[in-house]
Amino acid sequence: MPRQLQLLWYFCRYLFRRFGEDNCAKNAAALTYTTLFAVVPVMTVTYAMLAAIPAFNQVGGQVETFIFDNFVPSTGATLREYLSEFSQQARQLTGIGVALL
Repeated sequence: MPRQLQLLWYFCRYLFRRFGEDNCAKNAAALTYTTLFAVVPVMTVTYAMLAAIPAFNQVGGQVETFIFDNFVPSTGATLREYLSEFSQQARQLTGIGVALL
């Protein structure tokens, strides 16, 4: 085997061994879980702040249409219902609720 292929083989073995020893899969799962739970409060606060400004009402509809047309065309109807319900609840959020989030 040529020297370069042998070095590549050793590097790949080392990489996979360290991946297992360092619990990278477990850490990645924990990071994903934490990130998903952090995204919802951030979206809620952002949406509530933008909903309080009347100029953003039209922009919100355009952004929503763009997202559903480009990112989730197959599940757009279901997500649109959830987003509508979410936006109604975010508009009713008080200042104390935003601060606690």
